[in-house]
Amino acid sequence: MAVPRGPLDTLFQKRAAAEALTEGLPALTLAADRLARQMMGGPHGRRRSGSGRDFWQFRPYESGDETQQIDWRQSAKRPTPHIRQTEQEASDALYFWLDQRAGMSYRSHPSLSTKKDYATVLLLALAILLDQGEEDFTLIGSHLKIAHGQLQLNRFADALTSGATESPFSALSNRDFPRGHVLIASDFLMDEEFLEQLMERFAPLGRRGVLLHLADPAEIDLPFEGRAQFSDMSGHLSVTIGRVASVREQYQARFQEHRAKLRAIAERLGWSYLFAATNTPQSQILSKLSQLIGESR
Repeated sequence: MAVPRGPLDTLFQKRAAAEALTEGLPALTLAADRLARQMMGGPHGRRRSGSGRDFWQFRPYESGDETQQIDWRQSAKRPTPHIRQTEQEASDALYFWLDQRAGMSYRSHPSLSTKKDYATVLLLALAILLDQGEEDFTLIGSHLKIAHGQLQLNRFADALTSGATESPFSALSNRDFPRGHVLIASDFLMDEEFLEQLMERFAPLGRRGVLLHLADPAEIDLPFEGRAQFSDMSGHLSVTIGRVASVREQYQARFQEHRAKLRAIAERLGWSYLFAATNTPQSQILSKLSQLIGESR
C-alpha cells in the first residue's frame, strides 16, 4: 500500500487550524458551546451548583432545598425566598494520550490528513476549549505539568507535534498522577495482548475516559483493485494479495469486529468510544468529543 508523504505542517499551521476549528466555524455545535460555558466561571469552574466557595447565582427556593441555604437578605427583596448557590469546583485534570507509532502517519490520498495530524488538530482544539474555562490538562508521556494557560497550550502543542513522548508504559510507571479523566487517540491497530496491557495501564488513572478510534477511509473499505502489496509503516512486514476484491468483504467484516471489540473494552471500563474516519469534518468529531468529555467530568 503506497504511503503518500507531503511536507510537514509547521507548529503555527497546526495551531492555526485548531483555533479556526474552535473559533472560525459559523456554528460550533451546542455540545462544544455547552462545554465551554460550563468551564468559564472561575478557577476550574464548570458553572454548576456545588460545594465551592465562589458565588454562582440566586435562585428561588424549591421543595427539598435546605433552609440553611436561604439568603434572607436577598429574599427580603423578592416576592419568594431565594437560596444562594456556589459554583462547583473541579480538581480533575484531563489527560491526553496520542499514539505516536509509525502507522499513525498513514494516509491513502494526498487530500487527506494523516491519522496523527487529524488527531493532533482535534486534541489541540479541545485543549483550547478547556483552557478557555481554565481547566487543567496534560499530555501523557510529555513530562508536561498539569496546568492551563497560554504557556501550557504552547508546550502542549509542541509536545503533540514533536512526537518526542514516552510510551504509556514507561510514562505511567514513572509518575504519580492524580486521578482524572482520559482521552486516548489511536488507530488501535495493535495486537490484542498489547491493547489489553495498554488499557490496564490507563484504567487506574481515569475515573472516566474516551477512546478516540481513528482510521483512514482505505483502512475501513479496502477500496483497492487487482494485485496489491501491503506493507506496514515500519517496513518490516509485507503481504501481497493477488486479487484484493476477493478478500474485501471478509476484511470489512474483520474491521467492524475490531470496532466492536474496542467499544466493548470502553464499556467494560465505564468509558466512551468514538470512531473518526479522517475524511469526516473535524468539527463534527470535536463537538462529539466535547460532549463526551463534558458528560464524563
